[in-house]
Amino acid sequence: RIWDLATGRCIQVLDSETCGVCAVDMSSDRKRVAIGYASGAVKIWDTASGTCELSFEGHTGDVWAIAFSTDGTSVISGSYDSFARVWSLETGECQRCLEGHEGGVRCVAFGPLGQRIVTASNDSTARIWTVATGECQHTLGGHEGAVYSAC
Repeated sequence: RIWDLATGRCIQVLDSETCGVCAVDMSSDRKRVAIGYASGAVKIWDTASGTCELSFEGHTGDVWAIAFSTDGTSVISGSYDSFARVWSLETGECQRCLEGHEGGVRCVAFGPLGQRIVTASNDSTARIWTVATGECQHTLGGHEGAVYSAC
């Protein structure tokens, strides 16, 4: 659901999955919403019409984290399946599958210039990735438990 914060009224219902919503992000221009579902699906919705523009499949577990890129051309999703995936909003394809975590991915974020990605995981690490190649540049360990957030 999309809510008008001034009135407290629901202004749009985005509805196509019978399973739960696990993650949500809105594009910087407010025209699209990305939703990650417990089914492993990722969907991109038009906020004005309430229609699903794109649907991505590839995760085999709940999608716990989702974020639009700074330029609005892609979305990254993180899942219980231990993978993060970068999806193109222009082609509808998976651009990168970021492999390396040994536990579910709890948080994903693009860096401010859109050239790097940070992921946080149940495996007690955060990782820094290069968007262009999908290579892990740094693994940030030393945490005593799951890492739930990173930016």
